[in-house]
Amino acid sequence: MKTDRYAWNKPVPREYRWRCGLRTSQWFKSYRAAGNAAVRGGMAWWDGEKLLPGPLLEIEERIRQTA
Repeated sequence: MKTDRYAWNKPVPREYRWRCGLRTSQWFKSYRAAGNAAVRGGMAWWDGEKLLPGPLLEIEERIRQTA
């Protein structure tokens, strides 16, 4: 079995989703995609490159599941 000796220096792939109260979305591959979904749901707004969350909105993050 070959291991990657530079694995410590590579970014960890992550997934994001938004959650607001009982409402939640599925996992997305990027922060921007999760932010766009929250905007479509009326929970946040974009101000240029910055996401302006509404009340109670949080963007959750986890390490991407590989299978």
